[in-house]
Amino acid sequence: TFRAFAVVEEDTTFGEEKTFVTLDDSGIENVAKENTISIYPNPAHNNVTIEGKGEVVITNSLGQIVKKINDNNVYRTLNIKDFERGVYYIKVGNVTTKLVIE
Repeated sequence: TFRAFAVVEEDTTFGEEKTFVTLDDSGIENVAKENTISIYPNPAHNNVTIEGKGEVVITNSLGQIVKKINDNNVYRTLNIKDFERGVYYIKVGNVTTKLVIE
């Protein structure tokens, strides 16, 4: 599934969620949902939504843990107003991705 979003100043608007199916002979291996995460908006200003199952660990560019969330929710919206501008890394389960805070 996927959906578009638009950020105008401090307001985020989300489009309709769409679904697509790959063909069996596409050459793409099946990947379990537990091994995927989605973070938006990115870059972010005040809030960020994290989609993914598992514990969330956010580290700064020095590798220091700045936030840890111990739950198994799939959707989380975090207030990041108090985070300093810069690059952060978000790990959900065993998958890590980059977040830029402006």
